[in-house]
Amino acid sequence: MFGFSVYLNSDLSHEDRAYIENMKQGGFQGVFTSIQIPEDNQEKYFKRLQDLASLCKRLQLSLMVDMSLASLEKIGISLDKVEVLTQWGITGIRLDDGFSNEVIAKLSHKIHLGINASTIEENDIKEIIANGADKENIAAWHNYYPRPYTGLGEDYFIQKNHLFHQYGLKVQAFVSGDQPYRGPVYQGLPTLEKLRGKKPFMASLTMLKQYNVDQIYLSDPYLSGQSLEQFSYYIKDGIILLQGSYDDNYKSAKDPYFQEVQMCRPDISEYVVRSQYARRKIIEAIDPSNQAFRNKGSITVDNSLAGRYEGEFEIVRKDLPSDPSVNVVGAIASEDIPLIQLIGSKQKYLIQWR
Repeated sequence: MFGFSVYLNSDLSHEDRAYIENMKQGGFQGVFTSIQIPEDNQEKYFKRLQDLASLCKRLQLSLMVDMSLASLEKIGISLDKVEVLTQWGITGIRLDDGFSNEVIAKLSHKIHLGINASTIEENDIKEIIANGADKENIAAWHNYYPRPYTGLGEDYFIQKNHLFHQYGLKVQAFVSGDQPYRGPVYQGLPTLEKLRGKKPFMASLTMLKQYNVDQIYLSDPYLSGQSLEQFSYYIKDGIILLQGSYDDNYKSAKDPYFQEVQMCRPDISEYVVRSQYARRKIIEAIDPSNQAFRNKGSITVDNSLAGRYEGEFEIVRKDLPSDPSVNVVGAIASEDIPLIQLIGSKQKYLIQWR
C-alpha cells in the first residue's frame, strides 16, 4: 500500500484538506502523522488530531499516529481503553517510547500497531509473539532520517526486512516527497540513505520491487501533480507512467500505438525494454529515419530494414550504437530514466508524450 504524511504544526487549512482529498482520489490509502504534545498546548494539538482523524475516517483513509506512552496519557487514553482511538478515526499507533513487549502483545488485539523496525531485535519479536500477539495487527515501521548520511545502509535494511518477513510481519518504510522538503534540515526524510533526493515515485517503486517493502509512505508533506499522476496510474492500473518527447530529427509518421499502454515482454533484456505486442499493430511500412546513436532512455522503433522485426518498439536501458534498421523516435525525460530499470517482466507502461 501507499501512504503519505500530514503534520500537525498548525490547524488543517483549506489547502491541507484539498491535498488530502487529492491524494485519496489518486489512490493513496493511508496517512501518517506524528504528535509530540507540549504541556502548554495540549488542547490545541488534541483538536488538530481529532480533526485529522475525522477527515481520514470520512475519506476512508487509514491513519497511523506516531505516539509515545506519554502522549497517549496526555490525550487521556489509558492502555486498557486504547480502542477508543479507532472510534475517532485513528486506525493504528506507531509505537514510540514506553511500550513493553508484553503491552505491545496486548494492544495488538485492540488496534493496529507499528513497531520500530530500525531498532527492534529478534528477541523482542519472539517475546511479543510468545505473549500471544495478533501478528496480523502488527507491522514493522522504519524511521525516517532528516540529516544526510544518517539513513539506513542497504545491507542493514535488507537484513532487517528479511527478519520481519521471516516472522510473518509486514514492513513499512518512508521515502522523500517532492521539494520543498520538510524542515528544519530540508534534505528529505528517507528511510534508506541510498534513496535520499530521489523522485518519490521512483523511490517508492524501488522499495516495492527491489526491497520487498509492503507499505511505502511519503514522509515529506508535499507531492507534485506530476508525481501524483504517476502514483495514480500505478496504484489504480499497475502502469508505470513515463514522460517522453519526440526527437526533432524523426521524420516518419508518429504511429498511434506509440500512444498506447505497452507491456514489457516476459523475457527480459538487460539492454532494452521490449514491447510485447507492438509488432502486431503495424498498419503500414515504417521508413528508415533518424538511425542515430541510442543513448540510455532513447525510444526506438525498428524500420522496414529489420524484416520481421519491423515495428519492434523499445526503450533503451544502456547506451547502444546506431543501427540502420532502428529509428530513434524520441527519448524518455531525464527525471524518469531511473524508472526504466524498474520495468520488469509483463510490466505495463505508458509514454506520455510532451
